[in-house]
Parts: sequence; structure tokens; C-alpha cells
Amino acid sequence: MNILKPIITLSSVMLLLLMETQLYAQEMDAKHEYHYKQLDPVETDKFRIEISDAHSQTAFTLMKVKITNKTSDFLIFKPTEVLFKYDHGDVKHEGKDIILKPRESHSRTIKVTGGVQFHVENLSVIFDCFYLLPADKEVIAAPDFQLPGPINEFNASGFHVTMKKLDKQTQETVVNFIIKYQGNDYGIITSGKTSVKLDDGREFASTAGKKMKTSVLLPGNKKKLMISYTVPGRTADMQLVNMTILWRNTFVESKAVKLDAQTLMFSVY
Repeated sequence: MNILKPIITLSSVMLLLLMETQLYAQEMDAKHEYHYKQLDPVETDKFRIEISDAHSQTAFTLMKVKITNKTSDFLIFKPTEVLFKYDHGDVKHEGKDIILKPRESHSRTIKVTGGVQFHVENLSVIFDCFYLLPADKEVIAAPDFQLPGPINEFNASGFHVTMKKLDKQTQETVVNFIIKYQGNDYGIITSGKTSVKLDDGREFASTAGKKMKTSVLLPGNKKKLMISYTVPGRTADMQLVNMTILWRNTFVESKAVKLDAQTLMFSVY
């Protein structure tokens, strides 16, 4: 009988168990988290930053961020300009730009990865990522638009406007446009600001005036715009009269102004 065979088998089992235990311990160490102290909100006259659940494992640092726009203008938040600073180097976050409307708040999770060096007790995060976009910086004068008319498209500075559909009924007219912003900055469109003028000079506001919606376009962006008007039947039959759209303050171009950076320090103590 070969007594060495059971001894070798037992040794192999013990070695395997030891290796599995070590691997499990390494895996648990990799998932160990440093949770950082809760910071007070950072507040300026333009915005407010609130951080929660900031923590790190070996493979990442993560935190929840709530941004509040305190102004009557637009606030642009560019996640790619958030910089995480460690002793071993700097790491930038990735993500799409977020445009906050006046007085609006937005929450998102910010996470940086790439390596196994994030399990640290201290780090700093620089929020050099905020821009103010004035809502009424430069009102663009657009040509009056006849319904029906000889053309179905026009340019107004960086805006290209194309009429796609016209529906004229006795008491209501609905017009659908596609607007493309071709400028170099930001294009702002506000629905509900137009009015329509009849042949006799009387004007009627858009029926969307009570539900105005504002959209911000980057260069190359397109936006659908539906405009509707209602005229009492005793005033005019909209199918039979000429109408002219007056654009008023519908189109605005604006430049983003970068705001001062804010640095937040994180520690487990």
C-alpha cells in the first residue's frame, strides 16, 4: 500500500484551500471602502453644490452630486472638467454636459475609474466646470414670415428656420418648423413669444404663450417648434386671410461665461 498518495492528496487539498482563502481575502480587500466625511454644501451667488455618499474602493472613487442653479440664467455643468486629485496623480471625470434652467436643480453620480489606486484616505476634487449662459444676451431679429408665402425657410444670424407643415383652419392655424443652430456659441429658442398679424393690422398672440418652453441648442443641434394661433370666427376666417408671423424674442444667441472653480477636500477623518 502506498501511504504517500493520501498524504500528497491531503497536502494538495490544504494548499488549494489556502490559495482560495488568500484570493478571497484579496478580493475582500479590493472591495474595502473608505467613506469620506460629509461636507457642508458649497454655495456661491450663482450655484450650490451638495455632495453625498462619497467613497472609494481600489478600482474607483464615487460620489453623488446635486447642483442647483440660483440664477435667472442658464447654468452649464461640464463633468469632463471635474478634476480628482490624488497623491499618485490627477484623474478627470467623463460625461455629457448638463444645462440647468433658471432655479433648476440636477443630481447625478460622478465616478472615476482606471487602475487600482483609488483606495485612499484623502483626496481633493476641483469643480472647475461651471459656466453661466445669459438667457437674453442677444435677441436675434428674424424676418417676418408670411402664411402662406413665397418662401418656406430663412436664416436669422446662426439660426436656420424651415417650415415643414402648415395647417390653416377657420379659427386655428398650426405651423411646424425645424430650427437648426449653425452659430458658434449657444442658440436659445423660446416658444410662445410669437404673434400673428392679419391684413388689417390686428395681432394675436400665440396660444402657447401661457406654456412657454425654452430650449438651448449647441452648434449643429436641431429643434422642432410648433406654433399655433386662434382667431375668433367673427373676426376673420383664417383660411381666407393672409397672416404674418412676428418672431419677437423667440431667438437668442449667448456666450457661456466661466465661473470660479471650487475645490473640495475629502478625508476619512
